[in-house]
Amino acid sequence: MLQTLLIATGGFTYPLAGCIRAAMANHTFAALRSTGTWAGRIGAASRSSASTAAEWTPSSAQRTEEWKVDFHPGMVGIGLLVFIGYFLGAKIGFALTFHPYPVSVLWPPNSILLAALLLTPPRIWWFVILAAFPAHLAVELQSNIPPTMILCWFVSNSCEALIGAACIRYFLAGPIKFNRLRNVAIFCFCAAFLGTFLSSFLDAAFVRLNNWGHGEYLEIWRIRFTSNVLASLTVTPLILTWATVGFSSLRRVSGRRLIEAGLLLFGLAAVSFTGFYSLGPTADSAVGPNE
Repeated sequence: MLQTLLIATGGFTYPLAGCIRAAMANHTFAALRSTGTWAGRIGAASRSSASTAAEWTPSSAQRTEEWKVDFHPGMVGIGLLVFIGYFLGAKIGFALTFHPYPVSVLWPPNSILLAALLLTPPRIWWFVILAAFPAHLAVELQSNIPPTMILCWFVSNSCEALIGAACIRYFLAGPIKFNRLRNVAIFCFCAAFLGTFLSSFLDAAFVRLNNWGHGEYLEIWRIRFTSNVLASLTVTPLILTWATVGFSSLRRVSGRRLIEAGLLLFGLAAVSFTGFYSLGPTADSAVGPNE
């Protein structure tokens, strides 16, 4: 369990974000610059500080341009990365699902899907969602989930990512950077709270409708809401920051910062080991209801 959690926080998200950043640099951002969407506005904002606020608020014409359907070869690589990321995230989420509840205590796939949507223009969001479905289907079938529950869970997962991404894109244009209080506040409200809050009602309703697992409606809603908020606040910012900054930022990190990061990682590992193995040795990790 501990090794799985460490893989989730480091070894998996870093390569995923780097590959998405490379694919976006070669294809998506080039297409956006040629059409004069938010990437062009970023360049204009850097030349004129007085028009920064106006440049970061997309007009209706620019939003219409961003939502035009476009297909280019780079989408194949993006789809493959989304498939791999969603699949690994779902495997981690199922490993952190405990009887008798059908909801994981930490569910990374929704946050990975949200990050993928925020790293791509809205015109190809349909393709990103489509690329995640085979991964969702493969993981759920391996866990013996009923077909109707598989489809219902994918709908609720996609709704959470779409609500968060659409609301963020309404207020923010360009790469999501957490260097301004306004950006952080918009992300926390739209992604971590609003998208998770609304989709959790749908998810809990699907669970009760399919009579899957145990727990009352509000109890399932509470567990699902808190677990997805946690994932949204940890996984998504990590991928977005890594995709926009990359390895170059590590060269400027001081030794004290590296020691601090190491201590935090050690503390997280110690708390995770204590919680999952020492204090809860009888917890049963599974995805289905007790037989």
